[in-house]
Amino acid sequence: MTFKILIVDDEALMRKGISNFINWESIDCEIVGTAENGLIAIDFIKRNPVNIIITDIKMPAADGLEIAQFVYENCPEIKVILLTGYADFEYAKTAIKYNVSSFILKPTNKKTLLDAVQDAQEQIITSKTYASITKEELAFLKDQLLQEMTISPYNPSFEQRLQKLDISLNYYFAVAFQLVPLGSDLSSLKKIIIDEKKNAYCYRYNNLIITIYFLTKPSARVPESIIKNCSEITTITQTLDSRQITIGISSCHEGAAEFQPAVSEAIHALTLNFYSEKNIALFTDCGKTAEYDLTAENSLDLFHFENHLHSWAFEEAEATLHTIFSKLKSNFVNSMLPDLLYLLSCTGQKGGAAPAKRIYCLY
Repeated sequence: MTFKILIVDDEALMRKGISNFINWESIDCEIVGTAENGLIAIDFIKRNPVNIIITDIKMPAADGLEIAQFVYENCPEIKVILLTGYADFEYAKTAIKYNVSSFILKPTNKKTLLDAVQDAQEQIITSKTYASITKEELAFLKDQLLQEMTISPYNPSFEQRLQKLDISLNYYFAVAFQLVPLGSDLSSLKKIIIDEKKNAYCYRYNNLIITIYFLTKPSARVPESIIKNCSEITTITQTLDSRQITIGISSCHEGAAEFQPAVSEAIHALTLNFYSEKNIALFTDCGKTAEYDLTAENSLDLFHFENHLHSWAFEEAEATLHTIFSKLKSNFVNSMLPDLLYLLSCTGQKGGAAPAKRIYCLY
């Protein structure tokens, strides 16, 4: 299913930025309209279907609170996300009585906004009784959970949510499907996988389709049935879509706690396809794996880097490499922040120097 989003802000650059520079398709959303104030937004809501509204709080004519009030009184199924400056935050909190979905402090970043929209999506579906949730909505909840498990460290709450959605991760293989050449339109590939997969479930992760093949018992080797199914999907894709696909298959895993490593292995295995004529690569062929601990996001970044080099797209490779180093720098600074704060607090004590503590140099 696709969620329809309305953007409301009196700043044209803000409307353009939110509308055009976020990959809304990746979380099953589309921007159906923009408005420069609350009056225009309310008129749009009256005439067009909308699921989620992202609105600034302070605007001429009618502000974000008036939009929230109108929605609360006339179409409570719509979720409102309020963007607010620090000075207006107390004022924004008065909108709690209008059942606002999220409050986001400006300036915001892409991840915070995407997280708020995904929370709103889940609220829209789970606000219904379980019996009234459609098959499409149930698939969305499954996709959202598996995407969260792909990018987030293991959380015990995953077990309960998996059980509620009737997903069993006793034993399984993760398989990553990638269209070649790279393209954002994965709908045709996903449909082929859904139609052809056996005892499996697939979802989109970035520019890949991840498929989880479920087993009743552990297997040291990839079952022939999975290899055969992947080959069938390859043949159908080449026939119907005129594009090639590459496939990476993880080793066998057990339980929700191993889900992120399984997906990471499948993505890592994709890189083997660059150096052979095969289109199906196994993680077990990657050599020594005992110390492999990259996240799915790390593996995807490295996969993109190698893909750009393979295609002689050096500018894109440089941009991807910059992204990798930016993430490494951010993770490094965040991991050492508690030590730095401790060190600063110690230097402010009366009567002497700070006690011995790890000291880092930043370049």
